[in-house]
Amino acid sequence: MLKLDFSGLWVPVKEHFDPKVSSLDFTQAAAVALLAAVLSFSVLSYWTPMGLPNGDAAVYAQQIQQHRFDERSVHLGYYLWAAALNGFSRDFSDRALNLVSAGFGAATIGLLAWISMLAVGNPLGGAAAAVVALGHLTLVENWVWAEVYGPQTFFLVAAFLAMGTGRCVPAGVMLANAVLISPSSLLVVPALCLLKPDLRSVLRLGLTGGGITLVAILPVWRDYLYGNRGLLKASGVSVDLKMAVLKESVEMVFGVFAFLPFLAWAVWALCRRPGLRPLLLFLAVLWAPPFFVGEKFRDVPVQLTLWALLVPLVVLGAWQLMEQLGREKRPRWPALWLTGGMWALIPLFLVARRQVDQLTAVPRDVVVVALAVSGVLAGGWMLGAKWRPLPTVLAVLALAAAVNLTWVGRLVQEENEAIDTYREQVLELGATAGPGYRAIGTWDRGILLEHYLFRTSYSGTWINLAQLEGHWGEEDRAEAWSSWLDAAEAGSEIWLLDHYPDQIQRLEQKRYEFDSPIGPFIRARPLSSPATNDSPGEGASAGELKEKDMPGKGEDDA
Repeated sequence: MLKLDFSGLWVPVKEHFDPKVSSLDFTQAAAVALLAAVLSFSVLSYWTPMGLPNGDAAVYAQQIQQHRFDERSVHLGYYLWAAALNGFSRDFSDRALNLVSAGFGAATIGLLAWISMLAVGNPLGGAAAAVVALGHLTLVENWVWAEVYGPQTFFLVAAFLAMGTGRCVPAGVMLANAVLISPSSLLVVPALCLLKPDLRSVLRLGLTGGGITLVAILPVWRDYLYGNRGLLKASGVSVDLKMAVLKESVEMVFGVFAFLPFLAWAVWALCRRPGLRPLLLFLAVLWAPPFFVGEKFRDVPVQLTLWALLVPLVVLGAWQLMEQLGREKRPRWPALWLTGGMWALIPLFLVARRQVDQLTAVPRDVVVVALAVSGVLAGGWMLGAKWRPLPTVLAVLALAAAVNLTWVGRLVQEENEAIDTYREQVLELGATAGPGYRAIGTWDRGILLEHYLFRTSYSGTWINLAQLEGHWGEEDRAEAWSSWLDAAEAGSEIWLLDHYPDQIQRLEQKRYEFDSPIGPFIRARPLSSPATNDSPGEGASAGELKEKDMPGKGEDDA
């Protein structure tokens, strides 16, 4: 039977690379992990925006503030933890909810620092892990915005740490918390079981985690399984393999980014050392179920736990590289060329992202800067590692960290500016719009508008563009068009939350005029002149008018 028990990652490097490396002192390691968490929280909290990143976060905030834990109950654990950390207050800001994610992110970095120190047997490994984690774009985005995946990742990393050190009951408690935050946590259970593959340990994990979960969801089990976001309903979504590969490639490459060569060295070390090879199987089992089952939604980072656990591997790779170069009086040139060549390819990754990634555009000047930096990294590595290996690795590690932190800081700040700008524009709309107005927009924009203005959802002020276009079914489509036509017939002021050509054309037919007083928002108001041929004939009922004006079933209104 395979006995993994994290043998390799949990055992310091001294047993696999260098017998002279001293063992890790517990008190010193705890102090380093705590310091890494505190300093990381200061960075993450600085990066948190005032507004919310999407409509889901707005709905979460409303449910938490109103203590409505029975809706969207698949995230019950998130509501309870966020409410508890905010003192169960019904009056807290959106940024406070973002800070909850920052707190869980900092705690996760503390755990990753601990794991990294166990991996390399040196407190410096903890400091390196904090820098690597803060330079991972996908991780940081989920640590500075109000979302369920940052807290979920903390509990899963804690579960892996507990299970890997033989503490099955605490691992079950951590797993239960993660499952209550998001059911996608179930996808990592096979990897957890692999850490202690004996029946007794697996039963203790399952009984603890399963028992807590069942007791917690019992009052809301129907919504948990069959609700709008229910576990069984979500399982029916089809998988787009091409999109899944693209999404994970972007998250992988542009998360590790300048640290990619160190990750490659870690994988090489796992392959070469028999005592470390079981970790490759563990990583494969951790990756496969989320990829083939969970990668169904472009916006759900189901592999976030795997990306987090790559942080200790990057640290292990850097350490292994230093050890190997330090032992060899004359390092072999092929190894140097391979590592230097990986840094030289960084600009090619950026160019590829400009072409295929729709999540975050890469500015042209960033590509130019990356070209220069990659040249410095590759050239400095080739020149220095041959004669001064240890100082060169440290210098390159520091420069790679600077590249990643600059990259993450710039992109997150740009995204935060867009989040906060939209919030300010919505508040200005609320102060400018006339009585009885209607807004038309996408789900995220509409839900956030209602949240910022009324702290509620589905108030009747906003008409969902997806429903108008028939993407949510014929019944929702008919209801949305009824609201649209009621507003147009009444001559209500209509605000388009972005440029929607089809809606503009239909409003022109209703003799509306347009202006853009606030950012991208378009305000439509009826002309003072009487209606022309668009008015129904004498004796036409409102139902006949709506049936005449509403696009035919199946018509593409995009």
